[in-house]
Amino acid sequence: MGAGCSLQKDGKDKPKLSQTSLRHGLKKGEKPAMGTTKGSTVSVKDDDSKHKLDPHRKWVQPLPTPLPKGPLLITPDVSSFTVTTSTEEGASTAPPDGGGNGGGAGFLNVSTVQSGHSSVASDALSAAGFSTHSSNSMSLTSSLSTNVALTPSGLHKWKLPPRLESLPDQLQRLLLGHPDSLVDLISRPNVINLTLVAPEDYMKERLLLWSDVIAPLRLVCAERGFALDIQDDFWARSSLPDCASRVLAAHESEVDIKGEVLAGHIENQSDIILLLLAPRFSARLLSSLSYKDYTSILVSLPDSDSTALLYSLYTNNANLDPQRYELKVSEVVQHDEAKVKQLVSFMMECFLSQGEDMAEHFIQFHSDYRKAVEKIVENKQVLTENTVVLIPSCPSEDPSTVGTGRNTVGSLGVHCSSASTSRPHSPFVSCSQHESSSQSAIPSVPHSPPAEGAALQTPSAAPTTSTTVTSTTDVQVEAFCSIEATLSSITSHCPYENIIKMLPRSEHSMEPESDQPEDVKHAPCFLSPNICSNIRDAVTHLVETMIHQREDGQRQVATGVPRSIIEELVTQTQYCRRLAQPQVFMTPSPGPPSPSRPLQESPTLNSIRGLLVSDTEEPVLVYGPPGWGLSTLAAQLVNFITVSFPTSLVIYRFMGISPDSQTLMSTLLSIRQQLDTILGPLKPSSIASGRLVTESLSTETLLQDIAWRSTSHMPIFLILEGVTLYSRKLSELEVMTLTSPLPKTTKIVLLSSDADVIRGLRAKIKDAHYVKTTPWEKEIIVDIFNDYLQDQKQNLTDSQVSVATSAIRSCPLPLYALVTAHIVRAWRSSDQVTEDDLPGSLEEILVRLLEPPKTIVPSDCFSAMMAYLSCAVGGVTPWEMGDLLSVNDTVLISIYSDVRDPPIHRAPPIYWRVVRASLRGFLHVFVSANFYTHTWASGAMRRCAQSRHLASRTCSTTLQRELADKFLGRWAGKKKPYPDPEEEIELLQDRFIMPQPDTFGSFLNTRRFMCLPTHLMLSGNKDSYAIDSCILNLTWLEGKIKANSVLQILCDLEKAIAMETPLTDEIRLIQQAIFNSSSVLNIDNREIYKCLQSSLKPHTKNFSSSSKGSKSKYRKSGLKQFYAALSRPTGSLLYPMDEMKGAGTDKFYNSTIPLPAIDSIIPVTSAKNEIFMATLLRSEGEIKIVNIVTNKTVRTLTGADHPQRLAMLDPRTAVVLCNRELYVIDLDAGQMVTKLRSVLNLRLPLFALQDSRHVVALSRDRMVAQVLDIETGGIVTSFKAGETRFLNSLLVSGDGRVLVCGDETQKPFPLLVWSLDRCKLLHDIRLPQHEFLTDMAAISHKGNCLACACREVEDHSSNFVVIYDLMSGHLFKKIKMAAMCVAVTIPSSSMTVLVGLDSGQLVVWDLVSGNQRFLIDGVHVSMNTIVATPNGKRCVTFSKDTLSISSHTVVLWDLQKGVLIASHTFPAGVTCAHLTPDGKMAAIGIRGEYQPIRMMLVSDGANLEQTTQAWAQEMLKEDGNESSRTKTFGDPQRAEAIIHLVTEW
Repeated sequence: MGAGCSLQKDGKDKPKLSQTSLRHGLKKGEKPAMGTTKGSTVSVKDDDSKHKLDPHRKWVQPLPTPLPKGPLLITPDVSSFTVTTSTEEGASTAPPDGGGNGGGAGFLNVSTVQSGHSSVASDALSAAGFSTHSSNSMSLTSSLSTNVALTPSGLHKWKLPPRLESLPDQLQRLLLGHPDSLVDLISRPNVINLTLVAPEDYMKERLLLWSDVIAPLRLVCAERGFALDIQDDFWARSSLPDCASRVLAAHESEVDIKGEVLAGHIENQSDIILLLLAPRFSARLLSSLSYKDYTSILVSLPDSDSTALLYSLYTNNANLDPQRYELKVSEVVQHDEAKVKQLVSFMMECFLSQGEDMAEHFIQFHSDYRKAVEKIVENKQVLTENTVVLIPSCPSEDPSTVGTGRNTVGSLGVHCSSASTSRPHSPFVSCSQHESSSQSAIPSVPHSPPAEGAALQTPSAAPTTSTTVTSTTDVQVEAFCSIEATLSSITSHCPYENIIKMLPRSEHSMEPESDQPEDVKHAPCFLSPNICSNIRDAVTHLVETMIHQREDGQRQVATGVPRSIIEELVTQTQYCRRLAQPQVFMTPSPGPPSPSRPLQESPTLNSIRGLLVSDTEEPVLVYGPPGWGLSTLAAQLVNFITVSFPTSLVIYRFMGISPDSQTLMSTLLSIRQQLDTILGPLKPSSIASGRLVTESLSTETLLQDIAWRSTSHMPIFLILEGVTLYSRKLSELEVMTLTSPLPKTTKIVLLSSDADVIRGLRAKIKDAHYVKTTPWEKEIIVDIFNDYLQDQKQNLTDSQVSVATSAIRSCPLPLYALVTAHIVRAWRSSDQVTEDDLPGSLEEILVRLLEPPKTIVPSDCFSAMMAYLSCAVGGVTPWEMGDLLSVNDTVLISIYSDVRDPPIHRAPPIYWRVVRASLRGFLHVFVSANFYTHTWASGAMRRCAQSRHLASRTCSTTLQRELADKFLGRWAGKKKPYPDPEEEIELLQDRFIMPQPDTFGSFLNTRRFMCLPTHLMLSGNKDSYAIDSCILNLTWLEGKIKANSVLQILCDLEKAIAMETPLTDEIRLIQQAIFNSSSVLNIDNREIYKCLQSSLKPHTKNFSSSSKGSKSKYRKSGLKQFYAALSRPTGSLLYPMDEMKGAGTDKFYNSTIPLPAIDSIIPVTSAKNEIFMATLLRSEGEIKIVNIVTNKTVRTLTGADHPQRLAMLDPRTAVVLCNRELYVIDLDAGQMVTKLRSVLNLRLPLFALQDSRHVVALSRDRMVAQVLDIETGGIVTSFKAGETRFLNSLLVSGDGRVLVCGDETQKPFPLLVWSLDRCKLLHDIRLPQHEFLTDMAAISHKGNCLACACREVEDHSSNFVVIYDLMSGHLFKKIKMAAMCVAVTIPSSSMTVLVGLDSGQLVVWDLVSGNQRFLIDGVHVSMNTIVATPNGKRCVTFSKDTLSISSHTVVLWDLQKGVLIASHTFPAGVTCAHLTPDGKMAAIGIRGEYQPIRMMLVSDGANLEQTTQAWAQEMLKEDGNESSRTKTFGDPQRAEAIIHLVTEW
C-alpha cells in the first residue's frame, strides 16, 4: 500500500484500501535514497511532479470517509499486519493473503524496506524476535472518527526478565515500553476540587469565606495528603471579554480518576460545591442571536435608542457555521445600565409576543450564575452528597435561626423593596426591571430534620407584599426571576445539615473597613463569623468523607518498583500517545491536534526506519528546525518499534515534560533507574554488600552503561527527543560520550532542534549517522491548518483566507500552522485583517500567541503566569499559581486597576483557568508526586516563553526568588504590604497564602521538597543558605528521598556542584555515596545514614585537621553540623555484621548459573540465649551448625540428599527431610539414627513434629495424614479424609494435640480438624461459596485457634482472613482489609494474629478480643513470609522469592508499639531468616552466600561495635552468670569438623 493510503467504503460499507499515494509516498517496493556512511547526511527526495494540488480544492476539506463502527485493531506480526474491525456482531479479520490492491477488506499490506545487508546484527535481531522488515508507509493513525488500538504481538510469548515475573501485567508492559493500559498504574491525584458558586458581586462574602473557611480547609486537606483546588468562575467574570467567555465555554483538559489525560469536561469534576443562592435570579443579554431572532427583536424595538443599542452591542460573525450575531461583551459596560436592562426586557417581550415555547427561549436569558445553579440542582446525587447551600433569609427572620438550617414554619416572608440586592461590581447581565418592586416568596425550611428516608417538604409560599402585577409579560418576567422552584428542589434533596441561612439585612453585616471603596462600604454582607464557622464544619465533614472514600479506593500494591519511575513512565507514555494517536486518547477539542497523519508520509520517518533495521552500530542524530514536528516523529518511531519489534525493550523520553526529564543528567539517570528495575543494578550497593564501594557517578560513562545492558534476548531501543542544554553550557553533553561502537542489539536515536546541541553531539559521537529532516511541502502544512479549522467548524472570509494562506506558505512548519489556526479562531467575519496580523516566522507567531490582546486578562497578570510556568521546576499546580499571583503586587494592581484597595487581595482563579483554556493543546498536564501540574507541551513554546518573559538575568533571578519565597512560606499567615496607587503608603493585607512546612501532619510536603532547592540555588541568595538548608541537611535529604526520589537528590547535588562553592569536593563525595546506594534508598529513605557513614567514614577522620587550616568559616560550620548529624541517626537501623563474599561481588552479577543459597535456618534449642543454628543448603547437600555469635561453622555434614526441612528433637538430634524421605540424624556425630518408612509427596512434602517421639506426615498420595514413630520408623496412626479426597496442607499445634488439613477435592473444600490425642475428627469446617487458601494458614500453640486466608470461589480479586475457634468449630472473626492478604502467622507464645498485606502493610489482631491492634505502614515491597519471636513482640518479613524485586529486602517490625523499626536491602534475594528471641539480631540467608548474614539492630545514639559487644555478652550468659566462653555444640573434639553423612544402612 502506498504512503498515506486511505480507507474507503463500498456499497456494502466494507472497508477498502485505495492505492492513492499522497505527496511523500514511495512506490511499492521502492527504497528511499539514503546513505548509511558514517557521519553522512541522510536525505530522501520525492517527485513533486506526481502530486499536483487540486485547483478546485475547498478551503475546509471534508472529513475522510469514516471506517466501520468499532475500534480498528492492528495486530502486528513479524512479516505483516492484520487489520481487524470490531463491530457489534463481532470481530472480523481479513486473511493475510487477501486479494490485490493491498489486500482484501480489512487487510493492510505493508510494503517493506530491506536493509540490504546480511549481517550478524540481522541474525541476532531475527533470533530475538525482531522483524527486519520496515514499513515504508505504515499508517498507525487514521481519521479522527477511527479508534485505533495497538496490540504488540508476541509479548505474551516473551520470557520476561526474572525480576518482572511477579509484577502486575500492566506494570510489566510499562517498564518494557509496551504499555497496554495505564488505568491501574497510577491513582487519582490527591486533589479535592472545591467549587464556589456565588454571584460575582459577593466580594465581602468571599473575603469571609477565604479567611474563615477556605484557608483553614486547605490545611485540613494538606494534613491528609491532599491539596484543595478552588474554582470560582464568577469572581471577576464580568471583566472577561467575549473571546475569554468563548474560551471558557470549551471544557478544559484535566486529569481523570486514573491519571489518563483526556480532553473535554470531566464528569463530576467538582468534588465539593459551596453554593451561595442569591435572593433573585437575573436576566442577561443573549450571548449570540440567530439571524431570525435578531431580525425579530430589531423589528419589535419601540424606539431608536434601543435600536442603536442593539446595533452597538451585536455584530454579525459569518465565520461561524451557521453564522450568528455575537454579543460584544466589552461594549456592555460602556452603556447605561438602565438602558441595558430595558433592552433585556424588550427581548423577552419579543419572544413572548411570538407565542412560541417560552421555556426554550427564556433559558437563553439565564445568566452564567443561574446556569451553574440549575446544573447543580439537576444533579440530585451531587446536591445530596457533595453540596453545601447557603440560602437567603428575609428581614423578619429570627436572628437565632440565622446561620443554621432551622426556622419556624411560615416565618419566611417576601423580600421587600427595602432589602435591596443591588451589589457593587455587578456583571454585565442585568436584573429585571421589576426587581426593585417585587421579590419572590422564599419557602421556609422545616424546624427539625425529617425522619430517616423522608424528604424535606416545602411549605406553600407566604403571602406576598409586592406591587400588583397586571401585565402578562410582567408575570412571565417575574416568574423568570423567582428562585422558588430552585429553593424547593434544594430543600427537598440537600441534607438538612448542609443548608445554612445567610443574614437577612446589612445591619447584621460586618462593619466595612475604612480603606475600602465606597461601593464596597455600603454593600450588605450576608455572612458573619458565626455563619462561616457553620459553613466550615459542614464543608470539612464533606472533605473528610471524600478523602476517606478516596483512601479506601486507592489500593496500591507494593511491588518494590519506585513510585517515581512509574510516574515518569506514565507521563512519557501519555505524552507519546497524545502525539502519535490523539484521536484514541483525546476527543476532538479546542486545542490543536497533533500533526501525526501527514508525518506518516514524511520521508524522514522512512529514513530513520531504515537505519533502525540496518546493521549499523552507531547512534542516529536527527535534526530539524523548531516546529518541524520532532516530538511527533519520535512518537511515531515508538509506535513503529513496539509493533515491529515486540520482544524489544523500548525506552523513550521526551525531555522537559516532567521533573525527571529536565536535564540530560536527570533523563539518563531516570533511564538507568528503569533498567536497574528491570535487570537489577549494575554494581552492588555499598551498604548492602557490607564493603566500601568507591565507584563515582561518572557522567562520561553513563550513556555507555545504558547502551551495553542489551542482550540478544532483550534488544534495547533508546529514543531521546528534545535534547537541549538546561544551563546552555556544552559541558552538559559530557553524559552523551560514546567511545566505542554500540552493541549490535542496541539502537539509539537522538532528536533535537537545537543546532548547538547537534554540533556538540556530533563532536562527542563522531561516527553517528546524521539525519536532517526533509522540508515540508507547503500544501501539506495548509492541510494541517484546514483540518484544524474543520474540526472546530470554523470558516474564514476570502480576505482572511488569503492572509492566512500567505502566512503559512511563508513558514511551512506544522507548529506554525497549528498556532496560526489557534489564533484565527478568534477572528470574526467583520474583522479586517492584514498580513501584519500573522507574522511570517515561527518565533514571531509564538510571541503573538504568548501576547494575546489585553482584553483577555491583564497584561501584567498574563506575563507573570507565563514566567512562573516557564520557571517553575517540573511545572506548576493551579493552587500554586493562585498563591504566586496573589503575592505579586504588580499583578494585583493590574487586576484591580480601577479599585484603590481591593476587597480581597487575591487573584481571581478564573484568570488562570482562562489562560489554561486559551493555551489548550500547548500545555501538558501530568501527575507528579500525587498532584497534577501544568507545563509546556512543546520545547519551542517553552524556549519562546523563556526568551520572552525570562530574558534578563535580573528578571529570572527575581522570579526564582519569588518561587523560593513561596515554598519557604514567607507570606503564609502574614499580612503583606500592598502599595496604594494614589498615595505613597503601603497597606498590610492578608493574601491567604498556604504555609509550607516540611510535613503536614504525617504527610511530607512533596512540592516543597521538589522545588525549593532549585529555586534557592537560582534565586541569588547566599550560597551558604541553599547549601546548608537543602544539601548539608540529613533530615532534608532523608525527607526528599521519600517525598520525591533519589534521582531528584542527585540532580540537586549536581546543581550544587555547578555552583562551585568551597564545599564542591565534599558535595561530590555525597553525590557518589548516594548514587552507589540508589537501589537501596529507593526502598527505604532512612538507609541514607548507613549509606553516607560507610562511604564518608574515611573523610570524617580528616575533617577536623583540614577544617582548622581552612579560612572559610562556612566550610567548617556546614560540614561540622552535617557530620555530627551523620553520627546520630534519628531512628534504629539494621547493620550487617558480616561481609558478603558471593552476593556482593561482580561475579554474582555476571553469573549465568544457579548460585547456592541457605534454604532454612533453625535454632538448635528453644533457649532464650541459644547461640547455635542449623542451616540447610539443599543445592550443596549440606547441613551446617553455626555459632551465631561468631558466625563460625562448628559442624558440616555433607552428602545429604537435597535436605529441605529440619525439625529439632533435642539439642543434638533432628528429623530431616531429604528429597522425599524422613531421617533422624545425630547432628553432632553426623550419623543417621533412623529412617522413617513413609515417602512424602513430591509436590507437597509436608511433615511436623507431634512430640519428641512422633512425627505427623502427609502420605505420598496426599490422601492420608500419618503419625510415625521416631524410634521404630513405623506408622502409628493414619487420618484419612475419604476415598479420592486429597489433602493440600498440614498444620500441627505446638502442643501436638490438634491436626488441621485442607481437603482440596470438594468444592468448596473444607478444613478438617482432628484430635491427635483421641484420634478422631473434631470439625469439618466449611464456608459456603468460599475456598480456603491453606498456604496462608496458622494454628495457635495450644490448638484452640486457627487463622486462614479465604476468598470467594467466583471472585479472586480480593481475600480476607477467618479465625475459627477449634474448640467449638465456630467462626470467631472475619478480618477484611482493603488490600490482599499475602501472609498469616500466629506467634507461639502470643495471642495475636499477624497478617501481611500486598500493600506492604502489617496488621496485628488480638485473638482474645478480636479487635485490630495495629495497622502498620511499611516500605514499598511485598512480602509472603513472616518470622516472629515466640513472645510476639517483634517479627521480620520478606518475600521468599529469589527472582522478584521485593525479595531483596527484610523488614523488622515492633509489634508492641505498632511501628516499623528498620529495613535492609541486599544485593541478592533473601531465601530465609531467623530472628533471635530478644528481637535484636536476625540471621538472613542470601542467594549466593554459604553463611548466614547477621543483621544487628542498632538503636538511637548507639554504634554497631558497642551494640554487638553487649549483645554477645548477653547471649553467652547461662542462668544469669557469665560463662567462660566455652559454650560449645556437642563433643568439643569435633569442633569445626566436616563429616560425610551416610544415609544408607
